[in-house]
Amino acid sequence: MITGWLKPFPTQRPLTQEEVQARLNPDAHQGHVRPDARFSLIGLDEYSAEFVDRSFRMRGSSITLFALVCFLVIVATLLYVVLGLAWPSYAQEKFGAGDLLLAILPVVLVASAASTMIWRRTLRRELFTYTHYPVRFDRERGFVHVFRHNGPDGVLSAPWKDVHWFVGRGERQEYLLDVRGALLDRGLVQDMFSVGHYFDDGAQESVQALWEFIRTYMAGGPAALAAAGVPPLIDLSVRPTWRNAWRWEMLRLGERFARMRYLLFMIYYPIMLVMTSWRWMVLSSCKAPAWPSSVLMSNAPVHPWPQPRWVGEISDHVSRPSL
Repeated sequence: MITGWLKPFPTQRPLTQEEVQARLNPDAHQGHVRPDARFSLIGLDEYSAEFVDRSFRMRGSSITLFALVCFLVIVATLLYVVLGLAWPSYAQEKFGAGDLLLAILPVVLVASAASTMIWRRTLRRELFTYTHYPVRFDRERGFVHVFRHNGPDGVLSAPWKDVHWFVGRGERQEYLLDVRGALLDRGLVQDMFSVGHYFDDGAQESVQALWEFIRTYMAGGPAALAAAGVPPLIDLSVRPTWRNAWRWEMLRLGERFARMRYLLFMIYYPIMLVMTSWRWMVLSSCKAPAWPSSVLMSNAPVHPWPQPRWVGEISDHVSRPSL
């Protein structure tokens, strides 16, 4: 679940046997699979298509919310010990400065180490970063671009057929599948990234459908997608709005839970309120990614698919059973 997000993909290693066997061929049509972006597409026209990566699904999750609570508890405890206990005793001359330092130093060191670890491992990848990390498929030039940050060397670019595409699995939760790309040099993985959301292995057809969407687009553009029966609809909006956060949490909890919301309203709506608030706060603290001019096409988008203002505005697919 946290692979490729809180924990980077492992590099400087050869591909595993599973990664080699799970290869996805850009030239091989999956005749039995209908292309479907599966809530991963955020923009498409004649020249390029953009997708989110697997981290977007987990932004504002219970994992980082728990980390935030722990972080705040540690900071509050530290302030209480220093300002509420130690300093008043020192002010009343119950002990000297040396005794005060000896009393609070261990607490300060432990609290600082714990809070720093929580920030570095979780919250710094969640707050004040980017609303999403797009992956752009440039059909005209045959490249794929992976956004990392807005600064110099902030985009990974490679010919799309030079990438080793495969069905990736979670490092610990191996039942979680996604479309993944690896760049190799002399047999070693130099970089790795994901495209679109992850899915559990019970919905393996979702990964295949997402890959077929990408492969079909790169082979023939929007016309090829139309010929395969794909309507020009985008499900996902990445705008950091409250409405988008609410609708995304509905998707994340699933249709089955949503159907029971009136029966379990004492549980459902408090959970929705807390998780929606946290996701909204996370994404509102972040800035939008900006592609450099070297990636963007010089000409204006041709026949772009309309982009929704909120999740499901155009397609109204929010009632799907799962992502």
